[in-house]
Amino acid sequence: MENLIGKWVAIPLTELKDGNLNNYIHSDDIYLVQELNQPVVETTGIEGDFYKLKIGTKEIRIKSTIIQNAQKPEFLINENVKFKNSKDVIEFGIIKDFYWHVKDNKYIYKIEVNGKLKSNRYYAENIELI
Repeated sequence: MENLIGKWVAIPLTELKDGNLNNYIHSDDIYLVQELNQPVVETTGIEGDFYKLKIGTKEIRIKSTIIQNAQKPEFLINENVKFKNSKDVIEFGIIKDFYWHVKDNKYIYKIEVNGKLKSNRYYAENIELI
């Protein structure tokens, strides 16, 4: 098992939330799956065959076979940000999702403004934390 303690890892968030991977979650932690809100999380330790992954102030134990090393995202889900929209006007919003763009080798962020998800996707260099 690769040592990923203190590193960021990618998890199959959709499959976990759908309950398809319950065999890979510690039986005492299955109830925590619905608290996962982003596909890249930080590891905090190892317990047996499980990595401990940080979820806010809690930890969920997931087997190493379904996680992979990942780069730490510049922004996290629900962080408040400002950015210039496609009309070059400054807007304020909330990070709602992000994913890794393989070709560009960096994260792309989806931002919500006033309850509506922007159709454009933004790179970190176009976003500021507020």
